[in-house]
Amino acid sequence: ASNTASATTSAPTLTVTAAVLQSIAVSAAGGATSVAAGFTQQFIATGTFTDGVRDITATATFASSDPTLLAFTLPTIGLGSALKAGAVNVTATQNSVTSPNFAFTVDPPVLQSIDITTSTPSRPKGLPANFTATGHYSDLSTKDITTTVNWASSDTAVATIGLNTGVASTLAEGTTNITATDAGTSIASPAFLLTVTPAVITSIAITPTSPSTLASGSNLAFTASGTYTDTTVANVTTIV
Repeated sequence: ASNTASATTSAPTLTVTAAVLQSIAVSAAGGATSVAAGFTQQFIATGTFTDGVRDITATATFASSDPTLLAFTLPTIGLGSALKAGAVNVTATQNSVTSPNFAFTVDPPVLQSIDITTSTPSRPKGLPANFTATGHYSDLSTKDITTTVNWASSDTAVATIGLNTGVASTLAEGTTNITATDAGTSIASPAFLLTVTPAVITSIAITPTSPSTLASGSNLAFTASGTYTDTTVANVTTIV
């Protein structure tokens, strides 16, 4: 009889662990490289793992090299708020892996609307009316743009206004709409109604200015001439 030896072997066990993040790339939605101050910009984090590539925007933490220019109020959603013009680098980090710098630019704020005001919405014929244009920008700032906008009057027979001055010349009684438009963006203000009222008297001259000596009981006629805001002169002897 012969002895038969038998051997038992165990199969090796392979354990598969979760994929490991190897690198991160940051980009801006829409391929943007800049945004104007006052707006927000969505950034995207793309992770390369040992098993492939996927979007990790919702789990990565974003950071700006200068939070005074571009800030992430909620760093884990990748939405950056542009605060002030300048250049920054954006990075994203997850599991101790940080992306290379993504260069991004915050541009100066852009004009959003224009308001016009005047202290004299009703003006006598002949007297100028001074208008001011205020620009409202994307970063919520305001700026006096009176001398850079294009001014216009809807009825130039009633009043005209200098192209870049904001000073309206009142020519005839009536009403006209005054507007201001930014030439670069074509953004226009709401119309402002200017009313031109009748000219008013500004001075009175009496003639004769050096009357002679009169005998007792005699008469001397004086005449009063009124000068008005529209430079006209009228005899006002009987109304002064």
